[in-house]
Amino acid sequence: MDTVTLVLVGGLFIVTAASVLWLGFMLCQPARWAAFVDWEYDFWVRRGLLSPSRAEKCKRLEKGLWLKCLVGATAGVGTLFLLIIGLLLLRL
Repeated sequence: MDTVTLVLVGGLFIVTAASVLWLGFMLCQPARWAAFVDWEYDFWVRRGLLSPSRAEKCKRLEKGLWLKCLVGATAGVGTLFLLIIGLLLLRL
């Protein structure tokens, strides 16, 4: 296995692990997740980089089911690719 393959598989592993941890935090600690999202967007509004109405729309998006599904899909696809790569490497 060459260096490029190792770097790509390592990057895929890191992204997948981060997605699983992120999803776990969102699902197991919903109050803390909501507080973090509120803090983040309040920070950008205070800095003047985001309007309050846009921040509220973004908060609804990040606290909603859509983002949880997106993170879950990312974790699922990453896991699937890691399994496929593992099976292909076992065959070599």
